[in-house]
Amino acid sequence: DDRRDLATALMRTAMAHAVSVAGHPAIVMPVAAGFAAAAGGASPEMMQAILRVTGGVVAAVLINSFVQVRRGKWADTDACGRRNAAS
Repeated sequence: DDRRDLATALMRTAMAHAVSVAGHPAIVMPVAAGFAAAAGGASPEMMQAILRVTGGVVAAVLINSFVQVRRGKWADTDACGRRNAAS
């Protein structure tokens, strides 16, 4: 029973962590801009430019997160945690 409780707690933590990272404004805002442009009838060229910029922003956020964790400045990629507040 304790193992099941531990597994459930770990799964909840992992799920919360994933939602927190996926909901980062640097990821959500460019994606929202792309959806808005598509819904507004943007040209294929404009959509391609938006996708490139969006991909660049997402890549920059992910790379920065990875670097901060590797340097030991952040405990993990979820930088909103208390243990990451000093960085």
